[in-house]
Amino acid sequence: MKKYIDIPCDSLVRLEAGERLEGSICKDRKTGRLVLTIWNRRYPKHPNYRLICHLPDGSLLESEHNIIFRNRVMKGTSVRDFGKLLRKNVKYAVGALLVHNRNK
Repeated sequence: MKKYIDIPCDSLVRLEAGERLEGSICKDRKTGRLVLTIWNRRYPKHPNYRLICHLPDGSLLESEHNIIFRNRVMKGTSVRDFGKLLRKNVKYAVGALLVHNRNK
C-alpha cells in the first residue's frame, strides 16, 4: 500500500537544498491525507541589543523582552574577590537602571 505525503513548496525547496528540517506528520481531518508540518526553528542571528551602560567589568544591555547583565572576571580570581566584584557591579547596574527608567 502506498501513502502520499503533502509537502509544502517552500519545505521542498529547503529539502532539495540539503537542509535538515524538523517537523511532524499528521493526518488531515478533512482530506484524510498525510501532511508534513515543518517547525520554524530559525532564530534571529543578530538580536537587537541596546546598550544601557558600560559597567566597570561588563555591560548592561536591553533587548525586546529582557534586561541583560554581563560581567567579566579574570580567571584565577578568588571566590571572595569574585563576590566583591559581582556585588559592586550589581550596585552599579541597579543605579544605571534607575537612571535609565527615570529618563524614559
